Amino acid sequence: MRVGVVNMNPSISLKNYKYYIKALELLGHTPVVLHAVQLSTDELFELIQKSPIKKWIFTGSIEHIHKTPIKVPMDIIKLPKDFLLVCFSMQSFVTQLLNNRTILRKRYEHKEEHFHIKIPEQPYWLFENTTDIQEQWRQHTYYFRSHTIDPVKELVIYREEVLLASYKNCLLTQLHFERTPDGLQELNNWLHYKS
Repeated sequence: MRVGVVNMNPSISLKNYKYYIKALELLGHTPVVLHAVQLSTDELFELIQKSPIKKWIFTGSIEHIHKTPIKVPMDIIKLPKDFLLVCFSMQSFVTQLLNNRTILRKRYEHKEEHFHIKIPEQPYWLFENTTDIQEQWRQHTYYFRSHTIDPVKELVIYREEVLLASYKNCLLTQLHFERTPDGLQELNNWLHYKS
């Protein structure tokens, strides 16, 4: 299956999006990459809208959402397609959805870590064929505290941080599924899920 990957980094030379390429290829899919820095938000939306690809991943970025013109196009929620919004992309989407009223919290230090979480009962389809206690990976400086992003549905909370949430046709995550075996299984489950 062809899967769209939108690189949200400000430079195409930054190689973070290549983890998604490798993960998708490992799972037997063909990635098609768009670089957000080369397109306006409207152009990006138009390309996604016209594409026959039904599954799209928006990557993380080294940028702060308020200091860059690169944004997730909000009209994606109107499309009959599924979107996985990772890290920076989750922050961009939620902040725009809530008209910037939700304040992103900043850590005292940049956080890159492997950690373990107990999986919730819902959404069961995402965690199918994974372990009860999962190894996950995250790398972020900013986060949303739990109970601050309504109407976005919070799915996984870890130490008062929203790690996984959903809104319409978007799965929003601070987790980098492409970095751990459990995450790869969840990525595979998302790719095969029929919404």
